[in-house]
Amino acid sequence: MPEAGSPPPGFAVARYGHAETPEALAWQILTASRIIFEEFFARIRSWEELGTYGRDTEHLLLLDGPFLAAHLALVRAGGHWEGGRAEILGVAGVFSLPQYRRRGLVRHLFGLVERDLEAGREDFGLLFCDPALCRFYAGLGWRPFPGVVTYGDARAPARLDPRIDRARWRPGAAARRPKRGQQVFLGPNTW
Repeated sequence: MPEAGSPPPGFAVARYGHAETPEALAWQILTASRIIFEEFFARIRSWEELGTYGRDTEHLLLLDGPFLAAHLALVRAGGHWEGGRAEILGVAGVFSLPQYRRRGLVRHLFGLVERDLEAGREDFGLLFCDPALCRFYAGLGWRPFPGVVTYGDARAPARLDPRIDRARWRPGAAARRPKRGQQVFLGPNTW
């Protein structure tokens, strides 16, 4: 289980709302995201454009002085689940820069996410990952989502392609547990 206490020696934790992120850090996050997640972020041209993928986006950072070492974005999203509304804490844009890898920085950030889930209003946390990263996230306590995730327009929802992305989940304060075959729908502009 990840530790949510003090950051690793030599690093500082920072938490910013999307609009409040200092410009120097915003450019570091955007530049790193364009390199690490090339397919998705290559078409993003500005920090403002990056913030359009969700409401209430918050950035959790580990900093080495003024330099970004690790990042993840928290997206508080509304969705539909079990025939009703669900509050979901989405985790996106998870990375540590190559020179900082294998130091437990992302593990530390996930400890902070776990604390948010235990204290928050969300029914559960949800992240999507490359199939190659499933073991890493399992080690952080994130389990495969047993149902189907759809998103976009409710009249013609798109379905998550499990060959490309795997949905992982972790219970939140409400501790409702998804069952095999259940569907979660994420509406437009929530992710």
